[in-house]
Amino acid sequence: MSGSSGPDAADRLALAALVRALPVVAVEDVLRDCGLAARRVRALPPWVTTYHVLASAMRPAMTYDDVTDLLWTTLPAATGRGLAHPKPTSGAVTRARARLGAEPLAALARRTARATLGDSSIRAVELHRYMTRGLPECWWITDRETGQLRGCDVGGDAFGAAVDLVRASGAAHVVVSAADVDAAALARAVAPAVVTVESAGGGAESGGALFSRVRARTPEVWRQDVLARACVELAAEVALRDTAQVPRP
Repeated sequence: MSGSSGPDAADRLALAALVRALPVVAVEDVLRDCGLAARRVRALPPWVTTYHVLASAMRPAMTYDDVTDLLWTTLPAATGRGLAHPKPTSGAVTRARARLGAEPLAALARRTARATLGDSSIRAVELHRYMTRGLPECWWITDRETGQLRGCDVGGDAFGAAVDLVRASGAAHVVVSAADVDAAALARAVAPAVVTVESAGGGAESGGALFSRVRARTPEVWRQDVLARACVELAAEVALRDTAQVPRP
């Protein structure tokens, strides 16, 4: 879209769908929990910055200025809230993203992962890990039957992240795609009486297509971008589920 006269209809519809799946009240809840509620008026308050990061993950080919144009033409109608004028510069966006950090995106991903399950549970999940030199490990789980994303964690204690993801899924069977993960230790840590764990014998970067395209220069930006991409994937599942539940005339 860079160099065009403005955001096209498809991009605006995609962002509106993202806002419906990740409403501003949910975004502000996680910001408040992370101690990032806005204390003064900014052109880019934390909730707008969060959507800027999410929209960048949704449309990675866009520049920061393109994403800003998309937000300023779509968010007022999608959220019922006005935005500051003039629009922020790309430098202001970079600084706002640094203030935001990665934790709100991690919290939003956990919240959205719970929403994808609703009242149901999945019987089996696959645990994946993506590693690249100089950046934190990325862990995520998918539904074994459908391949749909069900949770993501970046950084922190690697083994603890794996345990937390499996526990949160509620699955009774886990397939570990990374060959060097101790499946027996994972089973003991999760709940050996109800969860079985097996190794798929894959490589340490098995299944990394979703996150291997993230291009970030620092660990913090990497965490933010990976978690934002996970939020977008999870939000798509929420949107599809909600669409399927709408009664047809």
